[in-house]
Amino acid sequence: MSPLLRIGLASLSALWMIPMACAQEPSNDDRIQRKVAVIELSRSIRSYTVSTLATADCLVEQGRLSRREADQAIPIQLREVGISSHVLTNPQVLKARDQLLALMDSSCSLSTIDAETARRVVEQEL
Repeated sequence: MSPLLRIGLASLSALWMIPMACAQEPSNDDRIQRKVAVIELSRSIRSYTVSTLATADCLVEQGRLSRREADQAIPIQLREVGISSHVLTNPQVLKARDQLLALMDSSCSLSTIDAETARRVVEQEL
């Protein structure tokens, strides 16, 4: 093969690779969408954790669950849905848990308020 042909093939293969490399680079829109998705996922994880903690604490206050049982069950429940137990120490989670706990009735539900109010209270913290 002539040197000129080799250079031509090398150039063509390099040109052929450029669109592939560009296609792999995420656009700004993709980056923004990923950031938004990460923020929303994080908020959902904290929200689930808040409701789990508030319900467990309410059940302990009502005497229907011991503190020891709650402390053992919560990390297991979170792990079962893929949430790390480190979120239990998040200050936002702890503050929102206290706010949600204050809204719960004697059956440890939010029947005295509508779901929208509870969602607003939690989202303001998270």
